[in-house]
Formats: sequence, C-alpha cells, structure tokens
Amino acid sequence: LDSYLSATYGLENTSFREDEEIGILEPETHSDKDNGNGLVPVGKIDARYASVFPFQFFNALQSKCFEHMYEFDENVIVSAPTGAGKTVLFEIAMIRLFSSDSGSISAKAVYVAPLKSLVHEKYLEWTEKFGKAGKKVVELTSDSRSKFSDITSSDIIATTPEKLDSLSRRWKSNSILMDSLGLLMIDEVHLIGEKRGACLEGLVTRCKMKTAFTMDDDKIPARKMRIVAVSATIPNIADIAEWIEAKMFQFDDRYRPVPLEHFVIGRKFYGKMNEFI
Repeated sequence: LDSYLSATYGLENTSFREDEEIGILEPETHSDKDNGNGLVPVGKIDARYASVFPFQFFNALQSKCFEHMYEFDENVIVSAPTGAGKTVLFEIAMIRLFSSDSGSISAKAVYVAPLKSLVHEKYLEWTEKFGKAGKKVVELTSDSRSKFSDITSSDIIATTPEKLDSLSRRWKSNSILMDSLGLLMIDEVHLIGEKRGACLEGLVTRCKMKTAFTMDDDKIPARKMRIVAVSATIPNIADIAEWIEAKMFQFDDRYRPVPLEHFVIGRKFYGKMNEFI
C-alpha cells in the first residue's frame, strides 16, 4: 500500500497502521475575501443590479467565467461541483440581458430545471433579488396558477422542460412570449442523456432553429436566444458544447467551497486485515 500510494499520489515516507485514517489529497481552496488571485469585483456590473449579490467579489469560478458571461452574448456551458456558485453565473447572464436589451419588446430570461422544487426555489430567490430592481418573476409548473398574461408581462420565467416544450410546440400561437425570450438557462443539463432528456433536447433544438430564421409574418429577424447551461456532472460536455455552439468551462473539485477529504480506512476482517489493506 505504501508503494502504491507513493506512486499514485506522491506520498512518500508515510507509515500506516490498521484503523488509521490516511489523508491522500489536499485540494486547493479559493477565498472570496482576497482579490490577489484575480477575483472580479461586483462593482463591474450594472449598478442597478448590485444588490443582487451580497458580497464584494465574485469567487474564482465566477471570475474566470465573468468576461464570457457579462461582456459577450455567446452560448456558455459550465461543469462545476455542487455549491461552487453556478447560480450566480445565471444571474450575471440575466443582468447582461436586461442591461443591454434595446428591443421594442423587453427581453425575457427563462430558467429551466427538471424538478418543480428547484424551480420554486429559484422563483422565490429571484423574486427577492430582482424584485428590488423592478423585475417580475413568475413560476410556471403544473402546481402554479400563473395566467398567460402574467407570463407575458414577466421578465424572468422559472419552469420545467415539459412546460416550456409545450409552449414552444405552439410557437406561432405563443409568439408574443416565445419571440421575446432572449436567454435560456438550463440547470442540470446532464439530464439530457436520461429518460426525460428527449423533451429537453427537442426544446433546445427548436429554440436554436426558430431564432436562426426570420419571423414568418413580418420578416423581422428573430431575437437571438442565448443559451447558458450548467451541471455538476456532464460526462460528454464537449459534445453538448459543440451541439449548442457554446464556450465550454470545466472546473474540478478544487473549486468546491468545502474541499473533499480523501482517505483510506483499514479494518480487521476475520482477525486479519482485509484484502485491500
């Protein structure tokens, strides 16, 4: 075991005893309090939305993505550990949309998540955060009672793939809503490879296709719909990035707010050490 751990993890001159916890890796940590590592200050965003963020600096992950989220309108896909701050990336993208929109119809942001509980959580969170800036948030699930007029007058829509897919299938009938969508935010995008993934895949394909052409009636160029997708686990992120034509970011466990501890525990097994130690 000593030689294996030394060769694999670079641990040398280490002795191990049975029933002893063995530390193997010490991931790097990143602090929001220190701007010495190139952390981006919140002051760089539109001052009207500064209250959305209750901190002074974006963390390391958010800072690395900031330029692509806030300075450009390109599609972005991000794979990062749970709790690393991916929701803030959605918020930066929304502020980019609201600050730069100059269309006759206000651009809307739509958040898509597979669980109604997650949709409801974001609805409550963003109602509090963006409500202070005069933005209206609506929840659209099978449990909500939002009217179509509430949805069309909103700025942020929190919904499930099935609900938005249903609306997008009748794009022309719902054009007052669908043509105003400027940002599609997909949470847990890795689910596209699971049972419910076909619905999400069809939705994204439809949105890409419709915004690539002009509207049938007035021959007005359709609003460009930006796509921002995130997940903690995307095994084929390169394939999805190519499909949605997105800038790709991958972050490992060093970007966890609380680093994982890796260790090996030896236990007695019928009077002997087990077959692994």
